[in-house]
Amino acid sequence: MSRDAKTLLLFVISAIPLLSTLAIACTRIPPTFKVRGDFAVHVRGRDGTPLEGITVKIAFAIPTLDKVAEQLTDKDGKAFFHKMMVSDYWISAERAGVVGTIAKLWPVDDSSGGTEVTLTWPAGPIATLQSIAGPLLAGNMRAPLVGADVQLTDTVSGKELGRTTTDAKGMFAFQVQPSGLYVLHIADRQKCDRYLCNIKGNILVEVDPKAGDAGFPRYGLIKSSCGLSAFKDDGTMVIFE
Repeated sequence: MSRDAKTLLLFVISAIPLLSTLAIACTRIPPTFKVRGDFAVHVRGRDGTPLEGITVKIAFAIPTLDKVAEQLTDKDGKAFFHKMMVSDYWISAERAGVVGTIAKLWPVDDSSGGTEVTLTWPAGPIATLQSIAGPLLAGNMRAPLVGADVQLTDTVSGKELGRTTTDAKGMFAFQVQPSGLYVLHIADRQKCDRYLCNIKGNILVEVDPKAGDAGFPRYGLIKSSCGLSAFKDDGTMVIFE
């Protein structure tokens, strides 16, 4: 599938019935890395910078998804794995509850496999804001998420910076943070059926004083098999994780 085709799948007109929308938007083909038993993993940021302290996890693809191995990247953004047996695995990069590239891993017992894998962290869209404050709303009708728990974490240190609860209008706010990348952990405690309650997941936010959005956009959040997703004001959909 071409890059343009993949991009098209992520921007679905909200007039399409919800279940069909989610089925299309979730259609993502993960990369597959064919490697030797001993190999190195490079984890880089979106700008190509090597990242230290990222957790690289390997788990069986089928049937159990049990973790097989886990290593932290060093100062050069590298993690090393040895004597991986032939099987099908998932490999991922993670820090502070934020996941980067998720890929299929296929070790082989001959020289046809590679010796290096490159993963990117973080993955998913990033909301660039002047401040970490705004409304949490549900669905394309933008109903306020009242009483939702919101936690703010620094993605570099993994340190929790604060917790709050949305008010009657779905509003939340954290003190102004220095420029950088953070993650909002959202957990809605309302009990009801379908997609507009029990909304939870992570949203990456970048603080930039020059950002076009002063605060969090008026997304219409929903839960889905894709993870946390949302309707945007222009009628398209965004998948956060």
